[in-house]
Amino acid sequence: MDLYDVLTLDNNKDYIICKTLNYQEKEYLYLIQVDEEENLLEEKLIVEKNGKTLKKIKNSNLNQIISEKFAKMLLEDLK
Repeated sequence: MDLYDVLTLDNNKDYIICKTLNYQEKEYLYLIQVDEEENLLEEKLIVEKNGKTLKKIKNSNLNQIISEKFAKMLLEDLK
């Protein structure tokens, strides 16, 4: 999986990989839902990549930390 790849998740929705983050020896992906023409939609997800499997972050503290790190990365892109 590479940046800007389009993935279809178990919910049958397509998402583009917008950002990746390595944190505590794990990889996390920031996904944005896209339509059939790959136009960005509103829904955004942060998932943990484990091999070829993606899963939601269940630990709320970890989810908060990862969300803040992605937010900081996105703000840096605007500068």
